[in-house]
Amino acid sequence: MGCRSQETTMRGPKVWRSWIVLGVCMWSLAPTAPPPRMAAAETAAGAGRVRHIVQLVDPPVAEHVAAAHHDAPASTLPPFDAAHAVRPRVDLGSPSATAYRAFLARRQAELEARLASVAPGARAQYHYGVAFNGIAVPLSPAEAEAAAALPGVKAVTPEDEVVPLMDTSVGQVHAPAAWADPRVGGRANAGRGVRIAIIDSGISASHPFFADAGFQAPPGFPRASLTVGDDVMPYGAADVARYTNNKVIVARAYANPEVYDAANPPTPLADGFGGFHGAHVAGTAAGIVTQGAPGGGAGTLPLSGVAPGAYVMAYKFTNAYTPEILRMIDDAVADGADVINNSWGTSAMNVMAPDRHPVAQAFQAATAAGVVVVAAAGNAGSNGEATLGGPHQMIDEVITVANVQTGRSFAYYLYASDTDLPAELEKHPAVYQGFGKAWDVIEAPVFKNDLCNPLSLALGARGKVVLAPIEGACTTSVLPIPLPEQLAWVNKLINAALANAAGDIVGSVVFYSPTGSPQLYGQALQLVEMLKPLLQQFLPSTNFPVTAVITGDAAVQLATWADTHRTLKLRLENTPATVSDPALVDAVHPTSSQGPAPQAGGPLKPDLSAPGTDILSTNVAADGTPNGYTTATGTSMASPHVAGAAAVVRQVWPAWPPADVKAALMITADPVATVGGVEAPLSVQGSGRLDLARAIDPGLIVLPPAINLGRRGAGGRTVVRLRLKDVRRTPDADVTYTVRDEPQAGQAPNQVFRLTGTSVTLVAGQAGRYSDINTTAFFDGLAPGVHEGRIVFESASHTVRVPYRVEIVGDKKDVLLLDVRRTAGTGAPSPIPGLPGGAAFTDGPDYAPYWTQALEAAGLSHDVWTVAEGAQAGTPPLSVLQQYDLVVVAAGDGNAPLDQTAGGMTALQMYLLGGGRMLVSGPNYPHAAGNALGIQGSGAMYFLSRYFGGFERTRDDAPAPAALTPVRLFDRPVALAATASPDAAGNGGKLDLGRPLAALRTAAAGQQLAPDIGLAAPMVVDRVMPYMRTYLEAGGEAAMTGVTPDATLEQPARADFIPWRALFAGFAVEAITPAEGHLARADLLKRVHRWAIEPDDLVLDLSGPARIEGDEPTGDFSAGATSTSGTRVVAWRWDAGDGRPFFATAEPVVRLTYTRSGSFVVRVEATTAGGHTWVAEHAVVVAAPGRIYLPLAAARHAVVGGVGR
Repeated sequence: MGCRSQETTMRGPKVWRSWIVLGVCMWSLAPTAPPPRMAAAETAAGAGRVRHIVQLVDPPVAEHVAAAHHDAPASTLPPFDAAHAVRPRVDLGSPSATAYRAFLARRQAELEARLASVAPGARAQYHYGVAFNGIAVPLSPAEAEAAAALPGVKAVTPEDEVVPLMDTSVGQVHAPAAWADPRVGGRANAGRGVRIAIIDSGISASHPFFADAGFQAPPGFPRASLTVGDDVMPYGAADVARYTNNKVIVARAYANPEVYDAANPPTPLADGFGGFHGAHVAGTAAGIVTQGAPGGGAGTLPLSGVAPGAYVMAYKFTNAYTPEILRMIDDAVADGADVINNSWGTSAMNVMAPDRHPVAQAFQAATAAGVVVVAAAGNAGSNGEATLGGPHQMIDEVITVANVQTGRSFAYYLYASDTDLPAELEKHPAVYQGFGKAWDVIEAPVFKNDLCNPLSLALGARGKVVLAPIEGACTTSVLPIPLPEQLAWVNKLINAALANAAGDIVGSVVFYSPTGSPQLYGQALQLVEMLKPLLQQFLPSTNFPVTAVITGDAAVQLATWADTHRTLKLRLENTPATVSDPALVDAVHPTSSQGPAPQAGGPLKPDLSAPGTDILSTNVAADGTPNGYTTATGTSMASPHVAGAAAVVRQVWPAWPPADVKAALMITADPVATVGGVEAPLSVQGSGRLDLARAIDPGLIVLPPAINLGRRGAGGRTVVRLRLKDVRRTPDADVTYTVRDEPQAGQAPNQVFRLTGTSVTLVAGQAGRYSDINTTAFFDGLAPGVHEGRIVFESASHTVRVPYRVEIVGDKKDVLLLDVRRTAGTGAPSPIPGLPGGAAFTDGPDYAPYWTQALEAAGLSHDVWTVAEGAQAGTPPLSVLQQYDLVVVAAGDGNAPLDQTAGGMTALQMYLLGGGRMLVSGPNYPHAAGNALGIQGSGAMYFLSRYFGGFERTRDDAPAPAALTPVRLFDRPVALAATASPDAAGNGGKLDLGRPLAALRTAAAGQQLAPDIGLAAPMVVDRVMPYMRTYLEAGGEAAMTGVTPDATLEQPARADFIPWRALFAGFAVEAITPAEGHLARADLLKRVHRWAIEPDDLVLDLSGPARIEGDEPTGDFSAGATSTSGTRVVAWRWDAGDGRPFFATAEPVVRLTYTRSGSFVVRVEATTAGGHTWVAEHAVVVAAPGRIYLPLAAARHAVVGGVGR
């Protein structure tokens, strides 16, 4: 997921990108049984032999002949056929090639003769000579070691199973078996006629992966438009042809009207930095059958999306906020989308109950309209549980997808050759940056140079590979500003570009360094590529050469060798090697966001997993033009696998509603995903890894496809209803399913669902109809913690699994104190060479004793979680937070940089979204928008104060007043100590003052909306603002604000979309000092705790006449409050509805006299002992004017101690 992605490594002819963001697929399968010759060899040679590839030192025929052509004089080379633009091919049948093949055969025969002495009876099964020189032969480990020492042997490598490679990923999800189903009609036809909408960063229809041969657009298509607000501007015919074709049948761009620049409008193309994301996602879902490889050149890996025959519809966001997203969903449904993929999201969206978020509700409506909605889970999994990336990932209607690994990766190398060159210097891990040049292989002699003298380059670099040190700065620079020492090598690269002003004198550069990672230097090279438009403004040339970086001791030794060996050659290869690691197949990627969804009674999340690591798919250049293929990693890449799978399921079962499609995908998933080599929890892998072949033939649909039994106390039971539907291909006979409980590894069976001996029979003739069955979940005997497993339905031909999860909770404690002593500063070294440093942490004073002293005095049970050096590294997980009634985040003198520590602050955010209660304290919280960093990965502490606590700072570090005045909840003022004592910390001399957040942009306060919160604003935060209220103030400015769903006379509608209660104190609570007539710290904490735990079960009624009339129309109104928990009302306020001021009474009755006719709504506000407010109303018609009004008990209507204001 993640339209705003976190890059880790980049490279390529244009650029290699390996993204962590919110696969295109070659596949091949190993034979199911060994061929007869293998079996015979193993029998003759004894046990323990496996096949090994023995590579010889001589180059294969193709490389030998190509090298001969490369070195030949120009007059002897075949002419280039300009008319047909076809490069002449190497003639493998030429006399020289035939002679060389005979030479290799002799060398291989010599090897086999020598091999007989170390591996008697071993016979070669394959002899290679064209593209590889070697043999395949069964050997034991000892024989392989001996073979490696034989003359002429370059390497001996044990065989690897040929794992499915979209290049890997479609095989991993068993798409080939699904494609072979007659109902699908083959790979190219998979998904035929189904429309997949991609809400993302655009698609470039001209890319070969979206070629439309064999496609016919539906009537009324293709469509292309630019939408700015309500203005929809269809493109002309030429642009429609540019942005669409008969496969990409919709291409719509959307611009935020607040920032729209008519002179530079967006297009539907996948352009800009990171714009490739949408095209990459679309290729994974529905790229056609073709061939390719990483990079911009040609490749031979068979590629396709999961549903190559499907239509693609692109909905591109640029500076999009929630309004644009909602319009895209609207348009996708109107355009007839069958599936919508959403590889985007941000924790900035998570500022209201998930199912109440507008985007979530739009997707609920889309599902109701028959659209299958799929979303990436997010990429914050390194922060642990409950890290889903947005509200739409948390609702039942959306299929939320986690990221498992393919076990396949690509590695790039630089090769060196020279007489007597040590073997360890022949091959170097490398990273490449092509700077827009198309290239496949560069091989040339070395020219050692420091790249500081352009003239020396002009004289000696042509036709050579320049080998240059990263370290060391040039004495002069053409840049107008000096570069830091870490970026000195960029000046060297600029010198190479200057030397190329009149042509490619410096064709390639290889930088070497004793330290660092090539991948990190690759990121820096990508930044140089990004900055080219800027550099072009003041440099005469930005014609950068193809650049490589190698690091480590071997790199330095190679450079030393070059000093004395002028015959050294370097070979830069733009085709990567494929690396397979079976141990990583189906391992959950560490960044894959985890469930559970935070809301009570919410669905199990994620729903299932799919390959999302190193997925090879579409790449485009910054201008949106095709640029080959590239790998990317993230749940963004996993989600389109499921979207493509959903398209194939819809092709096979067109009448199925979205719930059935989701169920088929989930209950047939393979529960094989792992973490650390063991079975992954449901909250990590969902129901399992996608299995498309089984999803199109599940035999049985079960609803719901997963059972979340929630958080429960020990003991008791509950009945679960399941709906079963027979969906066999030929349901002409009864079918019986045995039903069993399959617990997670390490848990005993039949503890939750006791199903021993259970079976269910579906009778013939009922196919397509639901039958209901009941089963019972038992909780007695379950220890506290998570219990999960699967209910398995198994017949003679089909097996499906319905996952379940229950968390047994023990007794809660009152308070968890997060004693956050960490403070973020600057000065740490940068992880990327040449970039600014990161945050450095220090620890402030430990004020926890002042808190625990007060908690004990208040009689509140508590635990302390200290975030400091040598203590906890970061925030507790959600499951820990949920064990307490109230969580207190105490920052002391620091800035509580929890979003920068292990675990981030996502757990706190999800705790609140799940109905958590929190008090946040500290005068040094970052309130500026620039502190809203790391939204996708961790959220930001900025959110806690501003959006969950409702605080908008207007004065920073204001002097503390004599006392803070209560506004609500508290009945006495609060005094702060500026000097430490046994009773109070001495950090109360300053505080932050503000007001309840009133606007997303407030120029007077210097507050600007963080760009990262764009998806949340304004439709979400605007709705929360009326429920942000002041609790303590100083001179009219807020010192403590809070957010609850409570209704008031000022805001009479209760906010059911706000599940949390949170208070933010802009001062150090530990500095509260006991003083006569003031609130003690223990009393404040006791009141906050009562405020936190008071149940939301008050039922408030208001009764009175429907009509009153007469000269002085008067009516008596009476309120009543009931509560199953015994919640007590302590104060009443009234609104007569005719514009007069609100007034208070001590009793729930009032007599109202009106002075004019009209229809009015009388409201009463009840304030409870816990400080919460409820509102009831009653409509009354006044038929004649009166003169005065009088409360029923005039002496009993005074406000009580400020409570209820």
